[in-house]
Amino acid sequence: MIELANRIVNGEPVKTPAIEAWIISEIIWWAHNRDNALV
Repeated sequence: MIELANRIVNGEPVKTPAIEAWIISEIIWWAHNRDNALV
């Protein structure tokens, strides 16, 4: 999951903190829902 986050952030052409924070929050939200679904 960390590697996926780094890959998405590094692949993003726009290197603004706002974009990176949004991407990370989306990944955390997705991972949280995924964990709940697996349980």
